[in-house]
Amino acid sequence: MGTVTNVGLEPLSGLLTAIHLKEIGGTLGISDVKAWLSPDGISWPWQAVIKESTYSDYQIEILIGPPGGYSLDVGASSTTYVKIEACRDITEIVGEVIVFVDTDLDYNYDPGETIVSSNDSPVRLDLAVWHTVEICPAKFYWSIQEAINAASPGDTIFVYSGTYNEKLVIVKSYLIIQGASREDVILDGSGLNAEHGIEVRDGAVGVVIENFTIKNFAAGYYPFAIWIYRSSSCTVRNMIIEDSGGGINIYGGGSASDTSNYNIIEDNIIRNIQGNAIAIYGGAGGTCSGNIIRRNKITDCGLAWTYIPIIAVFAGANNNVIENNELSMTGTNIGKGYGIALWGVLADGKTDKPAMGNIIQYNSISNFYLGIYIAGHNTYTGTLNLVSNTVIEGNDIKFNRIGVAIKGFNSSGKPGRLNYNNIVGNTEYGVCNKPYNENVYPSYDARYNWWGDPSGPHNPTLNPSGIGDNVSDNVCFEPWLTSSFVPPLIHDISVVSVTPSVVRATPGTVIQVNVEVKNEGNTFENFTVSLYYDNNLIGSEMITDMVPGSTLDLTFSWDTTGVPYGTYTLKAEASIVPGETDTADNTLVDGSVRIGPEAAIKVEPSLFQAQLLNKTFQVNVTISGLWEGWRAVGVQFRLTYDDTLLEVVDVSEGSFMRDSRWNRYGTFFIWDDRPGDPIYGTHVIVGILLLPNPDNGQWAAFPSGDGVLATITFRTIYQERGLEKPPLTCELKLIDTMVIDDDLQEIPLTLKHGMYEMYPTHIGDINYDGKVDIKDVAMVSRAFGSMPDYGAWNPICDINGDGKVDIKDVALVSRGFGWTKTYDP
Repeated sequence: MGTVTNVGLEPLSGLLTAIHLKEIGGTLGISDVKAWLSPDGISWPWQAVIKESTYSDYQIEILIGPPGGYSLDVGASSTTYVKIEACRDITEIVGEVIVFVDTDLDYNYDPGETIVSSNDSPVRLDLAVWHTVEICPAKFYWSIQEAINAASPGDTIFVYSGTYNEKLVIVKSYLIIQGASREDVILDGSGLNAEHGIEVRDGAVGVVIENFTIKNFAAGYYPFAIWIYRSSSCTVRNMIIEDSGGGINIYGGGSASDTSNYNIIEDNIIRNIQGNAIAIYGGAGGTCSGNIIRRNKITDCGLAWTYIPIIAVFAGANNNVIENNELSMTGTNIGKGYGIALWGVLADGKTDKPAMGNIIQYNSISNFYLGIYIAGHNTYTGTLNLVSNTVIEGNDIKFNRIGVAIKGFNSSGKPGRLNYNNIVGNTEYGVCNKPYNENVYPSYDARYNWWGDPSGPHNPTLNPSGIGDNVSDNVCFEPWLTSSFVPPLIHDISVVSVTPSVVRATPGTVIQVNVEVKNEGNTFENFTVSLYYDNNLIGSEMITDMVPGSTLDLTFSWDTTGVPYGTYTLKAEASIVPGETDTADNTLVDGSVRIGPEAAIKVEPSLFQAQLLNKTFQVNVTISGLWEGWRAVGVQFRLTYDDTLLEVVDVSEGSFMRDSRWNRYGTFFIWDDRPGDPIYGTHVIVGILLLPNPDNGQWAAFPSGDGVLATITFRTIYQERGLEKPPLTCELKLIDTMVIDDDLQEIPLTLKHGMYEMYPTHIGDINYDGKVDIKDVAMVSRAFGSMPDYGAWNPICDINGDGKVDIKDVALVSRGFGWTKTYDP
C-alpha cells in the first residue's frame, strides 16, 4: 500500500508512481512477476504495467497511475494498493518506490525526469508493505486456505494482520498456522453461511492454530468456530473466539477405531457463544481422551439455553484434564448455564457411553446456575453411573446457585472425589448430592474443602453450627479446611528422624524406636510408615488424614529376642502418596543399633576383711565376657569408698587394655582420688583409652575376653576396739561406669561391687598391733593416775572412758594380756 501526498505549495500534475525491483544474484525480467492494483485492497480490478527499468541499477518497474499521469492539489493524497506475485522462485528481491513527472508522456521513467518524492518534498510518500499469508520463508499467498493447500507437513503458515472472510479446512498434519496477533488477525464468518470456521479433518495430527480472532460462525445444526474431527490432534492457543454458535468441539467419532486424543486448548478467550464454549465428545463408538483444556478465559457463553454447559464432557470422553481456566457469567447472564458438565450420554440423549477419569483442577468457576454438574443418569435409558472417577480439586467454585451437583449414581457407582476446593458463596448448596430426586450415591467424598468459614459447611444434622456453604445429605465433608486453599496441590511426606531408645543392646531387649514424620505438603494424606532393621520389617503403621504442615511421632517396639549379634541399620519408610514428586525424603536411614552379649565389670575380691590398722591392701577392677564386636575403645568407672575407714594410696593400670593383640599405639590412663565429692561422694575415678592410629584416627583391633582394668591400693585408717562390737563396713561400689565403642556409644554392662570390712581389735590393744602384750600394759601403766590436764594423760589409755586412767583401766588391759588375733584376713 502506498499513499502519495502533495505537501508543497503548488498543484502537481503528470505524476506517476514507479516501483523499481531487482533480484539479488539474478536478473528479474518483466515476465517474472505479475502485479495488480486496487483502490481498497479488497477488489483487484487493474493489472499493473510492468516495464524494464532505467532507474539506477534496478531491473523492472511497475507503474501506478493512468497514461498522462495523475494530479494532486495542494494537501491532496492518493492511495493505491499493489499486489505482486512472483511467477518463478526468486532468491531475494529488493526495491525502491519513486514519484516522478512523466515529462515526455511515454509512461516510463526516463533518466532526467523530475523525481518529486526526494526528501519527502514536495511529495511525501507513505508506504506499508504487507503480505496476506506466507509459508515461511517467503512463499506468499492471497488467502489462508491457499497457503494451507500449498503447505507441506512441518511448514509454518504466517497470517498477516487483516480480516479474512473465509472458512478453513485442514487435512494435513504438522502444520503451524500462526496469526500476527489475535486482535489483528480476524477470521470472520459473516455472510459465509458456514457451520464451522476451522475444521481439522480426520487424521490431521500435530496441527497448531494460534493468534487469531474467530467470530460470526453460527450456521448449521452444530455450529462451532473450530471443529477438531476424529483421529486428529490439534493445539489451539492464544485465540479469541466470540459471537458464534459454539466455541471448540473435540469430536472422537462414531466407530470404535475413531479417536480424538491429545488435543491442547490453551490460553484462549472465548466469549459470547450461544452453545458450548468447549465440548469434548467421544461419540457412539470412539473415544476422546487425554485432551488438555487449560488457562482459557471463558465468559458469557451458553446463551441459547439456560442450562447449557460452558465446558461439556460428553460420552466417551475419558482422562481429560481441565485446569486453570476462568469460567464466569456476568451482567444479565449471572445465574445461567453450567460451568463444567460431565454426561455419559450421546447428543441424541438415548445412547450411553461412560465418561471416565476426567480431572478438573485449579479452575475459577463463578456465577453459574450449576458450577460443576456430574450427571451419572440418562433419563431416557434409565442407566446409572455413566460418569466415573472424576477428580475435582483445587478449584474456586464461588457464587453459583449450586457449586457442585451430582445425580444418577447408586452404591455401585464411582462418581469420584471433590477435594481441596474453595466452595464459597453458592446460594443454594455448595455441594448437592441428588439435586433432582434421582438415585443417590451414598457418600460423596467432599473432604478437605474450604467452605467459607472455619466452622465448616452447614448441614442441619451433621454440622448444624457450620456457617459455610450448605451441604446436602450423603456428602462426606469432614475433615474440612479451616482456611482458603491456595493451589497447586502439593503432596509431600518426609521422614524427619529415626531415634532408638538405645543404640547398644543385648538380645531380648525391647528397643523403643521413635519415628518422626512430617506432612510437608498442603493436602491431608493417608500413608503407611514402616520400620526396618537392615531389610527386616519391625512393624508398620497406617496414618489417616494427616494434617498439612503437621508432624507426627510414632513409636515402634523392636523385640530383639533371637536377633543375632551384629550391627543393624535402622530405616523408616513412608509410602509414596499419589501425586508426590519429592520422594527422596520418604525414606530415612538414620544410625545403627549394635546387638551383642553383656560384659561384666567386677570388683575383686568381692569382700576384703581387715583386722589391722594402717595396713595396705589391693582390689582389682576387672572386665569379663567382652565381645570383640562391641568395638570397645575406652573404659571409665568410679569406685566409691568410706574415707573415714580407708584412704587411696595408689591406682595402677591393669594388663587388659595393654594387651598387644589390640594395643597397637598405647593407652591413655588417668585416675584421681576425690574424697568428699559433692556429687558422687568419696570415690576414685579411673579412665582408660585405647589410642587409635595417629595417622588416620582409626583403631586396628578391638579388645575381647577377660582381664584386669586397674588395681587400686587402699590403706586402713580406722578400727574399733572392743571385740563385742560388729565389724565396720563400706561398699566398694562401681558408679558412673561405662565402656565406650569407636562411635563413643556405651555398651551394655553388668556391675558387681565389692565390700570392705574392718574387724574390731581387743579393747586392751592400745597400740592397734593386733595383740595385747607388755607394750600395752606399759602404755596404760605410764598413764596411770592421770586425768585430762593432769598427769601423763593419754586418752587412748582411758579404756572404760570414765575420764581418768585408774586401776580399772589397768585391769582391763591386764585381763586381755596375751590376746592375739585369731586369723589374718
